[in-house]
Parts: sequence; C-alpha cells; structure tokens
Amino acid sequence: MLRSVLIEPALELFGQKPNRFLHVTKRLSEYAFVVLTKVVPRVKPLPVLFIKDWERLFR
Repeated sequence: MLRSVLIEPALELFGQKPNRFLHVTKRLSEYAFVVLTKVVPRVKPLPVLFIKDWERLFR
C-alpha cells in the first residue's frame, strides 16, 4: 500500500509519466483543503488568512 502510494508515483515523476503523480498530489491537496475549510472550522475556527495562504500554496 505504502509503496504504491509513495514510491511508484515518485518513480513515475522521474520517469516518463509524471502526470499521474502530479494528479494524485493535486487531489490530495484538494482533499486537505476541503478538510481544512469545511471540517476543521466546525471544530475550531481557523483564521481566514491561513486558509488563503493554504489555497495559494496548492495552486
């Protein structure tokens, strides 16, 4: 599991198929962004500035 998630995409990044790794990274960052903006504020509100920085980081 860990190999397929980390190592193989990393090999693809340096091989001929980097798009899949970048796509997975983008999906993970989108998921993390949704968690931070939708789930976390219900538990503990985050500063808007931090959320904006996070969004810019993953663009």
